[in-house]
Amino acid sequence: MMGRLVLAVARADRPWQARIQNGPDMARTCVGLAPEEARTRLASLFSLCGAAHAAAATQALGLPEQDRPDTCTRDILRDHALDLLHTWPRHLGLTLDRAWLARTLSAGNDPTGNEGKQMAAALTGLETPLSLLAQADFDLWLESGLTLQTAAPLAAVLAHLRAIVPPAQGETDLPAPDSADLQAIAADTQPPARDASILADHRDTPLLHELIAREGVSLFVRVVARALDLLAALSDPARLFVRTRALAADLNAKADGTVTGQLGVARAARGLLVHNAAVQNGRVSAYTVLSPTGWHMVPDGLLSRCLHSLPLTDSPALLPALLISAINPCVPTHVEY
Repeated sequence: MMGRLVLAVARADRPWQARIQNGPDMARTCVGLAPEEARTRLASLFSLCGAAHAAAATQALGLPEQDRPDTCTRDILRDHALDLLHTWPRHLGLTLDRAWLARTLSAGNDPTGNEGKQMAAALTGLETPLSLLAQADFDLWLESGLTLQTAAPLAAVLAHLRAIVPPAQGETDLPAPDSADLQAIAADTQPPARDASILADHRDTPLLHELIAREGVSLFVRVVARALDLLAALSDPARLFVRTRALAADLNAKADGTVTGQLGVARAARGLLVHNAAVQNGRVSAYTVLSPTGWHMVPDGLLSRCLHSLPLTDSPALLPALLISAINPCVPTHVEY
């Protein structure tokens, strides 16, 4: 998705609102190209998730597989690390050594994975993976982020964020896209309201399971999921792609043997990325891209439901920033007050 998301904060005379200012449809520039050329173009057009777009295009265009999980993992790591180790400390007025961000990004380049595992432990200060904590232990860990002078970076950020956000703020729960939803896209129908974010990759962990039972899928829970995604990118990157690869295996199987187009899916930093392509006579005849934000902006979709669940008055000052961090749009976002 190209363009800009405009988020209007609630005032006395209006509720929360969001609208997309559409930009150029970059996928249409692939029409007329050979499949290889189309894949190269799509990978170069999207600076953050270029590897994910290349992976989705590979499948949609029926090209030989390019195994690029390391590149996709680094894109995912960069997105979450910038938000949790740079943007949020600045929002919260925390003094966090910038070396944490540099060390985290550097650890993602270690092919052995040893530096990544060590960095994941350093970011949490825990011997047990954060995703495996029981709710009571998680609460104690958050408390340490407020009370310890040398708190672990993620403990400090999430603890201060928790302190300013009511527990169930922005609670919205939708199912993740499944194979039937993806096939509907291939039939050129409106995608249903689904949660295409990274949440589905972590909601079966003990920590998120208990947090969701306590407060629902709140905005804070979604930011915790981003922390788990960052840690998985460092210590267990294969976990990030399990669900998407299972979806990919179910695609493009048509009982009648017809091929009107092919779908490709990939795990991007912001969630599930879907490409839909048609190729005729060795040239791309049609191409569409559905980003995670595209899923979330459908009528009565995730973003709309989150906005409807937010208070109209007495909102935390950082609530717009929290909403953006939790939904993590694929486009620049402008906030109107």
